[in-house]
Amino acid sequence: MRPPGGAKIAALDGARAFAVLVVVIHHAWLGRCGLFRSDCQPDLTGEPLSVHALGLIFGHGDLGVDIFFVLSGYLIFSVLHRALGRRGHSIRETVGRFLVRRFLRLYPALALMIPLNMAFFALLPGIDAGAGPLLEGCRAHAWTNYLLVNNVTAIGGSVLQLGGASLGCVPWTWSIAIEWQFYLLSPLLIWLYVRTHARAREQGRRLAWWRGSALAVILFVLSFGAGATAVFALDLGAPGLSDLKMSHYMAWMYANPLTRCSAYLIGMAAAAYRTHCDASATPPRAEDGLGNRSQSAGVPAPWWHTCAVITSVSLFLLGVVPYFPWRTLNLSVSLLGRTLFSAAVALILVGGAAPEAPRSRLTRILKHRIWYPLAQVSYSVYLWQFVGIELARWCFSTLGLLPYHSPAVWMVFALVSIAMSFAIGAASYIFVERPTLNLRPAA
Repeated sequence: MRPPGGAKIAALDGARAFAVLVVVIHHAWLGRCGLFRSDCQPDLTGEPLSVHALGLIFGHGDLGVDIFFVLSGYLIFSVLHRALGRRGHSIRETVGRFLVRRFLRLYPALALMIPLNMAFFALLPGIDAGAGPLLEGCRAHAWTNYLLVNNVTAIGGSVLQLGGASLGCVPWTWSIAIEWQFYLLSPLLIWLYVRTHARAREQGRRLAWWRGSALAVILFVLSFGAGATAVFALDLGAPGLSDLKMSHYMAWMYANPLTRCSAYLIGMAAAAYRTHCDASATPPRAEDGLGNRSQSAGVPAPWWHTCAVITSVSLFLLGVVPYFPWRTLNLSVSLLGRTLFSAAVALILVGGAAPEAPRSRLTRILKHRIWYPLAQVSYSVYLWQFVGIELARWCFSTLGLLPYHSPAVWMVFALVSIAMSFAIGAASYIFVERPTLNLRPAA
């Protein structure tokens, strides 16, 4: 995880590892009864309410996806800003090399994962009946995954309340399709930014960090406006969502590239700000008499504390308010809360990526070396997580334990699911990801 200058940013590894852990834990909670079960509710399973209440904490794994989007926006801006700013390369050559590198980063592991996942779900003895809609979805819709457009085709209704709808193929990969669509859009946004600042330098002027972002700002406003329109037009703020409303939510808000691009754009804005600050930074001053070093450019202490507050408030809005599983959706939680959360993550990256990052406890945690191997395999873990979760559930069922028997059993189940997901992800990284990464052209 490297910034514009090429130096490693340990804090970004921590954020990436945290994001994939949030996603896997959330899906482990969903998978406590089996694959995509519509009857995994306390009144049907007899599970203690304490187990179901864990969903209020772990019921927002899509926040982990938002972290990935912010990180992606931050890193892609950094990479393209540096590449487009170099002399001696045409824009076409630079953009082509960028897209080839990103394609080889995403596609080979995804293309191999789809048939192997389906073979696993079809052949494992005692696999949950929920695999049926999944296999049917891949027979009908696998082509959308291979074309990286599965997020803009019908996902098949609610994941939790299937009704008569069928799932798409490996539906958790909708975010990978959105990532690729972001990659196709990014070169234009960043080229406009680089060109605006290059012209200003030629004229001897220095622009504010946000100048040259008009198209990105317009897109952000459109994204927020589209989400608000969907909430009101489809009546998604009303208590209780039918299967039809849930399908509308999935299609128009959850997996829609326009309504989900705000997190990506916020990450790009954070990278633009950090790049501008690094370019204008002065050498850090010596420690004062109390042993405190000066803050790096662009990271004043008040903003650091505000960042922590915004993060806490956003986690409260999106992680504790009991609208999971989709009993109530409202404008403030679906749009404002998610946007605030993305902004808080971006502020953390701005601080963590600074040459002299604030010595906060959060920064020290994110920079710990334990996160590096988890971050390296995070993409493969995301691809293979449901195999790990279902393997864990199958092992528990073989032992006569159901993950929803008690909170303690579920938490052990979650840990086993994480361990199995990371073990399979590590194998995918070693044998598939890393060899194809070595085929990429130089940046």
